[in-house]
Amino acid sequence: MSLQDNSAHRADWDAIAAVRAAVRIPVLANGDVRTLADARALMQHTGADGVLSAEPLLMDPALFSPQKVPQMTSGPLETFQLCQQYLTLVAQHPTHMRMVKGHVHKLLQGWLAECTEVRDRLNREAVSLGITGLQQLVNDLGKLIAATGRDHPVPKIHERKLKQMEKEAAKAAAIAEQEREAAALAQLVPAAAAAAVAPAQAAGLAAAKEVLQQEQQQQQKVVVVIVTDAVVAAPAQAVGVAAVQGDITQQQQQQQVPGLVDKPASKRHCAVVAAAGDAAAVVAAAAAG
Repeated sequence: MSLQDNSAHRADWDAIAAVRAAVRIPVLANGDVRTLADARALMQHTGADGVLSAEPLLMDPALFSPQKVPQMTSGPLETFQLCQQYLTLVAQHPTHMRMVKGHVHKLLQGWLAECTEVRDRLNREAVSLGITGLQQLVNDLGKLIAATGRDHPVPKIHERKLKQMEKEAAKAAAIAEQEREAAALAQLVPAAAAAAVAPAQAAGLAAAKEVLQQEQQQQQKVVVVIVTDAVVAAPAQAVGVAAVQGDITQQQQQQQVPGLVDKPASKRHCAVVAAAGDAAAVVAAAAAG
């Protein structure tokens, strides 16, 4: 199996090379060596006399085997077989069970993650089982591995992890539901507001229309401006004095301002300004003039 590239986390090989150049004693380099190729590259780069490895060797005791492909590590089936060989050696060379248990975990970690019942027994009974019982437990694991028909494990999700995933899924669903409700509410609020404002808008439009009609009616009223012999009709807003020259017939004068024709021209020679719609005042002023 190919090992993941962790070059970004490698030790400082240049520092090891500087130490090797500064001393005359043998130097063993330890720089997170994960494959045989790494070991050879480290020795070439630093000039070290040897290489040390810890964690990778616990997971793959055959890491430095000359028969291995330099860039590869042992696969899950190979490490299982190595575990069986390891326990055979332990039976020949007694070792503290705490160390044995830890080493078995490293060798079988992928398979133990799938065959959790074996893992649980290993955790609970390793010391009481002894080497013979532990060998039998590993052999039982071998039968389970053969039954899968695979050369690699498929780890199970731990019960605690499943509960955590379920909790996170429920939380995500609740958040999604809140967002959906918020979006629906956001669509309803403008519609409700529009429905509430509509009557006021209608009333406003009616009032505006009424004002407009009043203005139009006001504009149709006139201010009568009399200058000399002319009677002129002007818009109601034209407040001021207008000078208009013209001749109208006696009948026209009589129709506009009754009694005005009986006055002399000098009396009719005047200017009267009235506010909008105040035609009666104009007539009165004209008659008085």
